[in-house]
Amino acid sequence: MTPLERRYRLWLLAYPGEYRREHDEELVGTLLEAAAPGQEWPSAREAGALLTGGLRTRARLAAASPVRMWTDGLRLGLIVYLAVACVATAGLSLHYIVLGSSRGSLGYPDLVHLEAAVLAIGVVALVWAAYEVGLAAMAGMVVIQGVMMWNDLPLLGGPVALIPAGLVLVAAVVAALAWHPSLRPARRPWPARLTVAALAGIALGTLCFLALDGVLLGAAPAFSLALIVAQPELLVPAAILLLLALLGLDPRPALAATVFAAAYAAGQVQTLAITHGPGFPAALYAQETLVSLATAALALAVTVLSARRRVPI
Repeated sequence: MTPLERRYRLWLLAYPGEYRREHDEELVGTLLEAAAPGQEWPSAREAGALLTGGLRTRARLAAASPVRMWTDGLRLGLIVYLAVACVATAGLSLHYIVLGSSRGSLGYPDLVHLEAAVLAIGVVALVWAAYEVGLAAMAGMVVIQGVMMWNDLPLLGGPVALIPAGLVLVAAVVAALAWHPSLRPARRPWPARLTVAALAGIALGTLCFLALDGVLLGAAPAFSLALIVAQPELLVPAAILLLLALLGLDPRPALAATVFAAAYAAGQVQTLAITHGPGFPAALYAQETLVSLATAALALAVTVLSARRRVPI
């Protein structure tokens, strides 16, 4: 196998496995015949065409089952929400391990370590369609966060038992995927490599979280506030999902971005509604909430647009 052929096959991973098994040799042969003498790398145009073609082929095959189309989008959104939460929690956990300092809920370092592990379990469970395990992980999250918040919300005038609204929304969707009669037929594990990809994404995101934390500590106050309001932990995953939806004419990533941003915004709305006091930055939280709500609205619009423009079967 020549280096060029190997690199073409790498880009062909954008296509679903069943399609590659039937058309792999045909596609590679056509690409090699069209290659220029001495060419060693796919051109940018070829790479873009392979990526777009692969995404649209995935959308077309998924569209053969409308139930699968929409359950895939919901499930991907849940995984992204839990993975982003895991990144933030793992970042706080490593911050404590490396620097030994408490910040926010780091007053309970053992619980923060446990929370990161429970979130990772929830991500893997959803990839494997083990929804009951995912629901158990979310129940564990409710207990852990309830213990933290019981002693960590003086602005509310005393201890409270608070169930995070975003987690409730996510758990409701997981329960529907697990038990709703019309959705159960689409219940199936995704390929094992997606588990590896999800865990690798969490590891990379955690490193980015720590790097961003360092930038915020050394940045000018105005820049730090702008970055906090922009919420890259929300906008970056949502932007990637929406780009995939537009390139592939596939509503599934856009629906995932909608679920992710809506659950994210639900937690912010809850915090803004119940937390008051002289130390609470209400204006900052209000700006963050508007950004997350606008992101969810944009994702919903792209979902509708990509569903209408979906590649026909």
